[in-house]
Amino acid sequence: LRPLLVQLGSIRMSAIALTLALTGAPLGWLCWRCGHGSRRFWEAPTSCACDLGWEGACCDVRSGYAEGPFALHRIRNDQVEHALSYARTGSAIPASLHGIWWMDQRGVHLPQPSDPEYRQVVESSADELLVTWGDGAGWDPATRCVGRVPIYGGAAGHWTFMDVSASGTSGVFSSALDNRAMLDFCFTDNTMQTIDLHLYVKASSIVGSAPSDAYVELPMWAFHMSMERRPWGWDRVTRVLDAAALLQISPGLLSSLSAVEAHYPVFQIVDGDGQRTEHYPAYLAWADSPDSWPAYNRSACVDPHMGGEISSFWCPLNAGNGTSLWDARQPNLLCARQPSRQPG
Repeated sequence: LRPLLVQLGSIRMSAIALTLALTGAPLGWLCWRCGHGSRRFWEAPTSCACDLGWEGACCDVRSGYAEGPFALHRIRNDQVEHALSYARTGSAIPASLHGIWWMDQRGVHLPQPSDPEYRQVVESSADELLVTWGDGAGWDPATRCVGRVPIYGGAAGHWTFMDVSASGTSGVFSSALDNRAMLDFCFTDNTMQTIDLHLYVKASSIVGSAPSDAYVELPMWAFHMSMERRPWGWDRVTRVLDAAALLQISPGLLSSLSAVEAHYPVFQIVDGDGQRTEHYPAYLAWADSPDSWPAYNRSACVDPHMGGEISSFWCPLNAGNGTSLWDARQPNLLCARQPSRQPG
């Protein structure tokens, strides 16, 4: 739900550099608060005693999510509802996040008759396809947050990626795994129309080593991701150097920086009852054959620096021959030839 981790290498380091410049020290790994645990008042704020089912230095990660091993498995594009874990009807997860959702980062399924003025904005994308809020993601009514949602995997799998080279690998997945990137999806108020995405990565992925390798949240003024409800689904918004947030920190700094705002649509392709929606055919056509997109430009697949073939915004590649890649923890029974449905 981005452009997230393909851009994350450069954007993340710019955000962190700016954070350090403004704060003076990388204090993100200190546990000012034990999420699901406790510590004695005289103990240093670098670790907590975690409650059952939670782990991490700050007890803010569900057990089994931070470690692995995780791996990619091949999944048929027309069988995702029978394999992925997703939130079902009756789940504690808010209904607007039930089912399976397609991240249409290039806007191939636009315009929508119910919202003809909506446009995808910014020629940047990550080679990923689907996301769900299953796999043990929890709902906290006090904070209005759903999470944590690891991008790199879960017990059953809740994120799919394009197989760009037919090798069964994904740069987006590898980057998320290296950083142990996770998201919290927090509704901003009781209208449930806007969600802020809180992005967390391991401290060691930023500074190399830390007193405690807890999770660091990327500051929203530097990299603000959100979702806004639309008639057809969700508008995923990314604001790099968020002007409103940055003005509260340093009004003078904003004038010397260039802000970017990107938009792309997210469509529900399977509902909470496991039924395909009207958006499923468009997803399947795109996942099976990205070159079916009218704007597809084969010449954009040539790497201008190294030669050879690359996937790009205008020339997306999915060489999986009717399949994509699915993240899950190993060992995993879902690697079997006939996947089973998972409770959300």
